[in-house]
Amino acid sequence: MRNKVYDTFDTDSISSTRIELFDRKKVIVEGCYGIKEYSDDIIQINLPRGSLIIVGERLEIVILTGHEITIGGNIISLEFEGNVL
Repeated sequence: MRNKVYDTFDTDSISSTRIELFDRKKVIVEGCYGIKEYSDDIIQINLPRGSLIIVGERLEIVILTGHEITIGGNIISLEFEGNVL
């Protein structure tokens, strides 16, 4: 089952994005401003100039604060959509 959440954060203070991947078990994204799609096998995060799609198994949002999100699970791939880079 997929859930959708739109533009939950203030975007005026975001100018860059930092992504850290830890052993394909955890990813931390700084500089995000909302969750576009969320399920246990895909999470799509809104970024200042596009989005990041995290594909995996048993994905879960571990921490969501300010403009930072931590996702845990078995991460298979990170995909970028839009003019992110």
